[in-house]
Amino acid sequence: MTKRFSNFFGFICDPVYYYSVTIFVASFAVAVIRNPWYGIGLGMLAASILPCTIIGFAIAFIIKRFAK
Repeated sequence: MTKRFSNFFGFICDPVYYYSVTIFVASFAVAVIRNPWYGIGLGMLAASILPCTIIGFAIAFIIKRFAK
């Protein structure tokens, strides 16, 4: 039963991390190709996702730590 909860939070945290990194990298690409202000906007979006990523990793780490 504890293994199932650990897998569940690992499943949630992984995509959030990939979204924030992808948006951050895309902000540079958009700034170079299109308009720098669009890149700044995407960078701000990635920065706003960062705290959610940290909280998600902290929850997953705590659950994995106590699930053993």
